Amino acid sequence: MIKEYQPMIISLNELGSHTNMKSIEQVLLGYEIIKVEGTNKHGGAILAIDKRILHVRPINLHKSNIATETISLNDSTYTITSIYSPSNTPLPLETMSLLLIYSNYTILLSDFNAKHIDRGCSTINSKGDQLSKWINDNNLTVQ
Repeated sequence: MIKEYQPMIISLNELGSHTNMKSIEQVLLGYEIIKVEGTNKHGGAILAIDKRILHVRPINLHKSNIATETISLNDSTYTITSIYSPSNTPLPLETMSLLLIYSNYTILLSDFNAKHIDRGCSTINSKGDQLSKWINDNNLTVQ
């Protein structure tokens, strides 16, 4: 799929604590790989950014399950973040709000384990309600 679509940015979540980074690096040749450990045996996040994209600055939040980087593309700066939020933990809303200040454009790629009818789910859970409120409170769009 990577060879066919040649994505510029790849987000991988819920990889587990025993992820073989050598295997990932072989598959993602040509990508800058940022990996953070998770808080459980299923957790962790990887953000892979094509090396042809100018990396403005790494952002080390020292947070489990959140990999983030600021990049420059077409004269604009973007904060790109991969987040995994295990189903039994609260959403990292404070950290997510902090990410909004690094640039004018923020892209969150995630597995929030949040369910809400606004996102096409048939059910709603508390994380879905919290996420929907956070999106509305921050005047964000979801695509």
